[in-house]
Amino acid sequence: SNSMAESLAKALGGQFSMFHAPAMVSRIQAKTELMQEQSIASILEAASHVDVALSGIGAPEESSTIIQTGYFSKEMIEDFSKYEICGDICLNFYDKNGNLSAYEHNQRVIGINIEILRRVPWSFGVAGGVHKANAIRGALIGKYINVLVTDCECAELLLQLLVCTGAPDSGCAGFYCLYAAFYQE
Repeated sequence: SNSMAESLAKALGGQFSMFHAPAMVSRIQAKTELMQEQSIASILEAASHVDVALSGIGAPEESSTIIQTGYFSKEMIEDFSKYEICGDICLNFYDKNGNLSAYEHNQRVIGINIEILRRVPWSFGVAGGVHKANAIRGALIGKYINVLVTDCECAELLLQLLVCTGAPDSGCAGFYCLYAAFYQE
């Protein structure tokens, strides 16, 4: 994914920076200390001012890449059900309404706080497959993305899951416009 991000930044005339840090640490104190490191703090500061964000949307299921990495204990995975977690962006897990606060393990993630994505003018979410529909729905309702790139089957299911009016406050205006444009041939 680093090479894709670098290529995309070059193609669009943007800047690319590597972010060298563990994705998650075992203690909040360790996170606090790492976040004060200049190499980490400078990247996160720059990330808080982006105009375009491109994020993958994950779904916490056994076959997902992030679960297979071994970062998550059995207890942490059980918490996904307990807190009704349906998706993640940048390893920040949220529920069907886009709420982050219930999942306490988000506090140990080293990376951007996805609340920043709500302010990004062009926040693209990329995910495909009907198994990701609820994760995408949560990202849209949470307003972490305002443009969605997905496949037709997932888009059709999302139209059933969401009441998409296209109004700016509906939480899915970007998705609705992209979907509508895709089918206007």
